[in-house]
Formats: sequence, structure tokens, C-alpha cells
Amino acid sequence: MIHEITDTSSLDDVYFEDKDDVVASQDVAYLICPFKFYYYSTKEAARTKAQSMGISDQIV
Repeated sequence: MIHEITDTSSLDDVYFEDKDDVVASQDVAYLICPFKFYYYSTKEAARTKAQSMGISDQIV
């Protein structure tokens, strides 16, 4: 499952998986957390990763 994060202000030390930038640099991020946290800057990138891991790509 993909979680939409709308308050990224406290995530200034976390980097996106799909681009070289901190999560706090954007207003919205998409989080996948089966065993490890993966942050993505777009819905499409998050869905692609979720599908490749065999988990739901539904955004909540």
C-alpha cells in the first residue's frame, strides 16, 4: 500500500528513492513501507516500485 504524505516538513534528512532531493523539498511525497521506508516524489514512481515488490499500489 502507498501512503500519501502531505506534511513533509519534518523529513528534511530523508531522500527520495527516485531523485536526488530531500523529501521536505516537496509538499507531497508517497511512502511505501513493507520492511524498509521508500519515499517517492510521484504517484507513478511509487506505483511502479510497489508493483515490482508485489504489494498493493493503492494510494491511501
